[in-house]
Amino acid sequence: MMSERCSGCGICTKVCPIGNIVLEKGKAKRLSQICDFCLACVHNCPFHAIELRIDKNPDVRYRHQDITLKDIVNANQQGGKR
Repeated sequence: MMSERCSGCGICTKVCPIGNIVLEKGKAKRLSQICDFCLACVHNCPFHAIELRIDKNPDVRYRHQDITLKDIVNANQQGGKR
């Protein structure tokens, strides 16, 4: 679920491997309920604007210490395609 904390930075659009998130009126929006549940959007949102209802600790974020945000975006090859 996208919260009011969304700043419209677009990181979630770049890390979603299935391209399911777009920016609309300056805020992130899911295109459909289909999701791979990779949680890349959740873990990489700098504003913690994407909330999980099933997460036992919604404040926890994780990214492997050797993987950068740039690595994730490049792997998805979606940076700015939308």
